[in-house]
Amino acid sequence: MNGKDFENGSYRQTKRKYSRYLITFHNGQTDIQAIEISLMYCREKKSHHALLPAVFIVPKYQYSVQFILSVLIYWDIHKDVSTACSIADKFNVPRSTIYRWKKDYSSYLLLYKKHLNESVFSHFIHAFACDPVPLINGIYNCLKQMFFSQGRPIHCEPMT
Repeated sequence: MNGKDFENGSYRQTKRKYSRYLITFHNGQTDIQAIEISLMYCREKKSHHALLPAVFIVPKYQYSVQFILSVLIYWDIHKDVSTACSIADKFNVPRSTIYRWKKDYSSYLLLYKKHLNESVFSHFIHAFACDPVPLINGIYNCLKQMFFSQGRPIHCEPMT
């Protein structure tokens, strides 16, 4: 259903509704809500179509895209210490579902990581352009701690 179909009268709103669960993730907790879905009738195809609410939900799933990506990102970050079983327990999702998400949503996860990297880089460039001295001093101090953690002296001073 698109805006043109709605404007030209191909669809009409009905009183038919159904409820379904929407599972999201807020503040480290799984949040389960019942939401109401309205149905629209298509005169052309003589069938009903669900009018999904503004939240980003996947048709025919009870999980939001945000929830799915949260699970996958958590797994990606903690892959060295977490198993699919422990993640399934944490998020209350069947293991088979997590494996299917990993297969089906891996391209979305890559896009998210790319966007995150671009966002972090963008903040870095902005901070460098506005006032590079604190940023350079921060990098200097970080490198000093990394390279000279063995107690070796460093002979240069940070910028002022």
